[in-house]
Amino acid sequence: MPTVFRALAYPNYMTSTAKGKVTVMMLIVPFHPAPMGGAELQATNVARRLKSNGNDVFIVTIAMKGQAAEDNFEGIKVFRVKQLFDLSAVKRPSAKKKVKIEYEKNRTENFAVQTKKSVFALLNYFFFFINVLRLLRSKNLNVDIIYTPIVEWVGYIATLLALRLKKTVFIKDSTMNGVSSLLRYPMGSRMHATIVKEANFIAMTHAIQRNFLAAGIARSRTFQIPNGVALSEKPDRTNVNRNTFIFVGNLYQQPAKGVDILLKAWKMVTWKYPQMQLQIVGDGATQEYHDYVKEIGIENNVSFLGKRKDIPQLFSHAYAFVLPSRREGMSNALLEAMSSGLPCIATDISGNQDLIVHGRNGLLVPVEDEESLAKAIIEMYEDQAFATQAGIEARRTIENGYTQDQVAARYEDAFFAAIAGVE
Repeated sequence: MPTVFRALAYPNYMTSTAKGKVTVMMLIVPFHPAPMGGAELQATNVARRLKSNGNDVFIVTIAMKGQAAEDNFEGIKVFRVKQLFDLSAVKRPSAKKKVKIEYEKNRTENFAVQTKKSVFALLNYFFFFINVLRLLRSKNLNVDIIYTPIVEWVGYIATLLALRLKKTVFIKDSTMNGVSSLLRYPMGSRMHATIVKEANFIAMTHAIQRNFLAAGIARSRTFQIPNGVALSEKPDRTNVNRNTFIFVGNLYQQPAKGVDILLKAWKMVTWKYPQMQLQIVGDGATQEYHDYVKEIGIENNVSFLGKRKDIPQLFSHAYAFVLPSRREGMSNALLEAMSSGLPCIATDISGNQDLIVHGRNGLLVPVEDEESLAKAIIEMYEDQAFATQAGIEARRTIENGYTQDQVAARYEDAFFAAIAGVE
């Protein structure tokens, strides 16, 4: 029998749930050493915690040129399987894309990914599906749960694998793009219908869960589990510079991150308090931003620090954290800032709403409203007693439900609940 058909004919696998533990196969694309986004980093954190709790966890990802087929990442087995086309070998144009910093407000633009996918891309994904089945067969790997942290094509492939193996699949929407993002693929309607009918879903926020229910997904197959953050030592806030506010985020993710709104608000802040400084941490078109702040006259009040590894240290000296996003899933940067005991100012959108209670552990402001943002920054600056208490409450919020251990425990509960429901 040809190899492909042997893979398709591979029988169901034994499970480990009888021992009170669960075996989880995570499909994470991209994965280390490739740059990983927030969704992939969160999934990796969950994998670590599940493993440390005695569960069996392994990761399957795409093999890029020169990478070993098998690897270990912090004690977790990693398998890399090939696609039909090696996308890492494709040379992309090196022409520099023009950077746009300012955006019109109140636009109807959809920030969700809308790029159409070709039939060749679909062939690549199905080849990945076949090779994962072959991997499981050749390595005699047991599976109880198949998990992926993104709804995209990998979510559909995870669902096909679960159907083939008669196992349970979980898909997390880490982007708020929703299941409708699959409609841009060839066979998109079929992909959409399949995962809506068959998969279990992880919603980080109340808004994402509402989106799942509106898409026709049964409530019994939706589990609301937030992102988690490593809980640091008790924050040392003795060396805070009251004049320093900080933003952390990828500058390439404009307009979603709302950096243009923040810079316009900061100009208003400096009219009243010219000594105040804004630190902006994250990758992006640094030169274009330098030119922009010079153009609007605040080049002496804004520092672009680029990508940093010492964010905890930067947090320990900053007075407050600002997140002016137009769109978020659940911000890892906001979680980290709250864990560090920073008072936070964020836009009143999904994710931020789940973490911040206005006036208690931070401030919420309307989206795309630089005047309200500037007013909130000044309020936080002037009311030091509130800022101190908000930072304490922010840390307490993380301690009471958003640590990585707590989040991993909720994943375990969801996995066992779903398995019990199908047995």
